[in-house]
Amino acid sequence: MAFDPLPLPAAATADEAIGLVLRRERAARDAIAAAQAEALHLAEAARADARAIATRTDRRMRRVATAFEHEVQARTAALDTQAAAMAQAHTLTPQDTSQLARAVHMLASELTGGPP
Repeated sequence: MAFDPLPLPAAATADEAIGLVLRRERAARDAIAAAQAEALHLAEAARADARAIATRTDRRMRRVATAFEHEVQARTAALDTQAAAMAQAHTLTPQDTSQLARAVHMLASELTGGPP
């Protein structure tokens, strides 16, 4: 703001005083206009920053969601593979049958309190 810090001389005429007031008023209006323009510029810069942050956040959220989806798909596929393997019929060998019979006999003995 173009502010004239010098006081009006005592011998100034009315026209000089009016001129000084008008110059200071014009300077004040110019300063207000400049401040308003700067405020608009700062507001637009803040909006641009907010848009950039929103874009970055959206991009990061999509990356996290995609990574989560891939992880879930991988785990689900592993569980499906495990379930398919468990669903297949297993033919017991004579050794398996013998081992199972011993395990059943031992469990029955433990549950009834009899000798193993």
